[in-house]
Amino acid sequence: MAEQQTQPAIPTGRIRTPLAQQWKRVRYQLMPVLTMALAVAATVYLWKRHYSPTDGVGVVRVVEATATCPEDGLLVEPPGGFLNLHDRVSRDQIVARLDDRSLLAELKVLQSDMTRLQLDLPAKEETLRIEQASRKDRQMDEARRLSINVETLQLAILQQKALLETDQVEYQGLQSRSDSLRKAVEKGAATEREMAELTMHRDVVDQRIKGTQRSIVETTAQLVAAKERLASHADPAKVDSDRILAPIRAAIETQKAKLEELQVQLQELDIKAPIAGRITKISHHPGQSVRAGEAIVTITKDRSQQVISYIRAEQHVAPYAGMSVQIRSRTGGRADVRISSVGPAFEQIPQHHLRDPKLVEWGIPVLIDVPAGLLLQSGEAVDVRFGRGTPAAASGT
Repeated sequence: MAEQQTQPAIPTGRIRTPLAQQWKRVRYQLMPVLTMALAVAATVYLWKRHYSPTDGVGVVRVVEATATCPEDGLLVEPPGGFLNLHDRVSRDQIVARLDDRSLLAELKVLQSDMTRLQLDLPAKEETLRIEQASRKDRQMDEARRLSINVETLQLAILQQKALLETDQVEYQGLQSRSDSLRKAVEKGAATEREMAELTMHRDVVDQRIKGTQRSIVETTAQLVAAKERLASHADPAKVDSDRILAPIRAAIETQKAKLEELQVQLQELDIKAPIAGRITKISHHPGQSVRAGEAIVTITKDRSQQVISYIRAEQHVAPYAGMSVQIRSRTGGRADVRISSVGPAFEQIPQHHLRDPKLVEWGIPVLIDVPAGLLLQSGEAVDVRFGRGTPAAASGT
């Protein structure tokens, strides 16, 4: 009998897929679907978080002011040199100066007039002496002497003030020259000796100013004491003195009024910055003649914390003060704030607020205060949403 060959058994059950094959199938079939789903979910989340439909455009309010010339004159270089475009200035900083030569000439004329009045006082004193020669009343004589002394002291104070104003103008001019010369020395266009001579001259004038100020204080104290002593004397003596001294007193009051007028004009020689910011326009330069009211420089604030926007009629939004608003800077900042004020009527919307520059639009202006945490440049455009959000601190996103 032939030998029978044994055959292996054939399995009849289900064969399991290897794990490696299953993982390969997941990577090829399921992972793309999951990745796509996660990408869509992330896109929706980021879209909702970072994007919101814009109701309008706002522009950060531009705050600017112009330094104008108070009177006709010639511009000269101010202390520290004339400023350039985009230079930063502080409030009340001197940005320009008018030539002071005409006022100095008027001060000298005023000093000459006061010297003439001072020469008239001895004549008045002699008149009083003659009128009281027939009288032996020492009290009357003392009252007349005190009256002359009072007028002499008043005239002396007036002269000292005129001298003080003259020296102060000279000191300002020397200070301006000192600043300019210092720059020239740094550039090698001037010598240290020139600088030292100018500094010494300036210091001499400064000491003279301080001495005059002390003299004014001392003379004022003497005047107060003389007036008090005069007030204690008999009325007839004072009436007699008033009659004789009336003309010279009127002349002194006239000179005093002229000096006060010149002091005001001297103060107006310095043209100061009305606000702090940067110079964005220069209308006149040193050496040019200017008329009263003409602009010298225009200054613009670097930053503003107010936004102006417009609400169109088709937006169906009724704005009111306190209405919640969300503003979003196009550089990344965002804040939930409120409207501070609403305009009384519809206005033609400025071109830089228009969605289409070719179309004319009308809207109600609203003013929005911005918190300090959201830094916005003057003139910057921002996106605005009305009636959404709650007041909160600015947050950068």
